[in-house]
Amino acid sequence: MTTGSKVRVEKGCKSLGITKGSSAKVVSIVELGSEFSHSVKVVLRFLNSFASGKEFALYARHINRLGDVFVRLNDGHPDRHIEVVVVGGGT
Repeated sequence: MTTGSKVRVEKGCKSLGITKGSSAKVVSIVELGSEFSHSVKVVLRFLNSFASGKEFALYARHINRLGDVFVRLNDGHPDRHIEVVVVGGGT
């Protein structure tokens, strides 16, 4: 997953209002460093779904997790998470 990649939601979250099958574009990826346990902030702009046009700042556990097939992202609350898969390349 890189900036500009398109992703598809494989597991949605009712609390966040993100449904399975939604597509989004990665707007930015920011490494937060050791003071935040090497977490990564990923900003997604949703293209279709109830969240269409909205941007969500979500977090991955580590930069290495962004290379996995399924990437689990949460909003800082472990119970509110989604799983995405990369469907298109980026920069």
